[in-house]
Amino acid sequence: MKRNNSYLSILLIVASGFVFVNCKKYQFNDFYESDFLPVEETNSSVLFHYSSSTNANSGGAGYTQFSNYIDLYDSTNVLLTLTEGTLGGANNDTLFNANSAAAGILTTSSFEANFNSTIASAISLHSNKIVIANASYSLEFTDSKILIKTTTKFFQESTDEEYFLTPYILVDSIVADQTGHPDGPLTNHRKVAVDVGRMKNYPVRYLGYEVASGEIDPGYQFNLSFETNRLPSWTDTDKISVALILTKRDTAGNIVFVNANTNH
Repeated sequence: MKRNNSYLSILLIVASGFVFVNCKKYQFNDFYESDFLPVEETNSSVLFHYSSSTNANSGGAGYTQFSNYIDLYDSTNVLLTLTEGTLGGANNDTLFNANSAAAGILTTSSFEANFNSTIASAISLHSNKIVIANASYSLEFTDSKILIKTTTKFFQESTDEEYFLTPYILVDSIVADQTGHPDGPLTNHRKVAVDVGRMKNYPVRYLGYEVASGEIDPGYQFNLSFETNRLPSWTDTDKISVALILTKRDTAGNIVFVNANTNH
């Protein structure tokens, strides 16, 4: 099915609050075409730190290495920690299990950039690629909810591939116990993925929500709204952000990194 903005507009009017993508029906959550967010035509990498609050290596060498990566890469890329263990009621264990299983991660601490273990070269290579697509977001907060609006925009034509967006909710400097760290129960856990955004009336997708498939034209845009619960301990909104990860499933069925973004 060929996609363009005028066709999407017709679908929005007919659907009365629903979007049909590739002949599938999705809840649109009252976030319409006129509300497209600006999306930059830039590439950013994602760096995953697979960690464990009960693992001494995660609290020692792994913690130090991730701090160094933050200093090196955080200004222009997306860094996040997927942690197993108790972190004050966050949904981090579920995220760790889903992602480590998909990536085949067997040990902590482990690092990946763009699903590749060669960190520096993967980040450098991606920065020089043609931008296929990117995404942006805005945040609103209530006492009990985090509300996320996203726009995904394509800059290149694509055929016969499925594209997915995963909105990881990050909380920086969660204070919790960490084996192997000198601060012990007062350790600041950096850039922790605490949950993924959830669409109303739609099953949660820990590894991505479909945003496009089939034949995609340059300039095609798609909006999705998400929310997640906000714990009472997450009082500082400046420490709450979203890591948007775009992936695709190629014709062989493999999951391939496309792009990443956050509000720096």
